[in-house]
Amino acid sequence: MAIESVNVPATPAQGGLDVPTTKTRKRALTVTAPTPADLKKTKVEPPPVATPDIQDALTTPIQPTESSKPILEDTPTSAPTKTTTPSASNEDEEEPWWKSCREEKTFRLPGQGPHTFLTGSECLSCLFNYEGQNFMVLKSAMLEVAVNAKQLKEDHDEWELGALMEDIVFWELLREEVDEEPEEVNALAAMFKEADSGDKFTYEVTVQREKPAEGLPAMEFKWTVEFPWLHIAEEDQGIWWMTAISAPDKESLEAARILWKCLPQFISP
Repeated sequence: MAIESVNVPATPAQGGLDVPTTKTRKRALTVTAPTPADLKKTKVEPPPVATPDIQDALTTPIQPTESSKPILEDTPTSAPTKTTTPSASNEDEEEPWWKSCREEKTFRLPGQGPHTFLTGSECLSCLFNYEGQNFMVLKSAMLEVAVNAKQLKEDHDEWELGALMEDIVFWELLREEVDEEPEEVNALAAMFKEADSGDKFTYEVTVQREKPAEGLPAMEFKWTVEFPWLHIAEEDQGIWWMTAISAPDKESLEAARILWKCLPQFISP
């Protein structure tokens, strides 16, 4: 509805001034609905979209949202792979075959020596020639076997005698090969040749951890094992010295007869 202004005569006001008075009157406004033809002619403009000021965008730092922060403490939800959590079947495949049928053992000597061992002539020959199958057994352990063997009946089975050897350790020796043997090794080899073994086969050998004085018969070696389920005690690893080779006494010969009779299959004298 439109408003129309009409001027009316002025009325006197205080002070003698005439002030015109405006009188309004209402006039009806006629509104008609648009026709389809009018809508086609009318161009509808989309409302303006507010665009950020380029200068403000370059100077205003962008604050990272909460979702953009890395969450390090989250545990992965994906299924474990073989490299992270191997299955039980993979562990079984990686386990050595001997774990199910062999018992791990650690060889340990009673101190730093000197210790007396029993061995054979062939074993000593292999040792001087840098060949394998050079084993020795502790004399004190074999004497104990000989004492227990006397408690068996005369008609005892062979397996009963072999059972007494279950705890006997077959110590193997390893030498580093050199181009020329030192005089100390040559002196020990001469001692071996001069020793008169009672059975032409068994010998006593003396070993110790401390290095002997220069010029005395001696051979440097290390203890070793052939099978992965056998271990040398940490305190017995490293360099040892063989200082003497001699003929066996009577007790050693009695123990040696049991030793050669009950050798394991993987040992040859």
